[in-house]
Amino acid sequence: MMKPLIFRRARYGAYRTARRNNVEYDIVYSMWYDGKEVPEKYHVERVERDGEKYKNRISTHHIKRFTSCDAAQQFCQDLYEGKINLESLTAEIEADDIARKNEAARIIKEGADSFTKLLKENGVDVKTYLMLNRIWNAADHEVRQTVVSEAGE
Repeated sequence: MMKPLIFRRARYGAYRTARRNNVEYDIVYSMWYDGKEVPEKYHVERVERDGEKYKNRISTHHIKRFTSCDAAQQFCQDLYEGKINLESLTAEIEADDIARKNEAARIIKEGADSFTKLLKENGVDVKTYLMLNRIWNAADHEVRQTVVSEAGE
């Protein structure tokens, strides 16, 4: 067994931190995930330091969270000892990032399509809408209030 990592209290967001061979292991406490409170309040971040520069940062925030600080510390120790393959963990994190970006792009595309469909159902061309929107945003507040009150809104 390799020498155990020694975790200390940390500042600036990290709950505990350890450093060995220019690699920093941070245990981050966060009770919220995607706007919801979760029982797994800890995740791990690993970053290589080259002087004052950081490189090869990985975070388990989205793929693996821990219920206790001890479990997160054990995960860091396993990473340090090589029991957890760093390349496969990095690949898993990158695959999760791609999946999240694709899901976000799909949601945006659906929203844009439904908005365009709504405009067409009401007989408004998208270019006409954009031009009117620019004019509306450039108008003074009093002008907009007057137009809204005259329209009966």
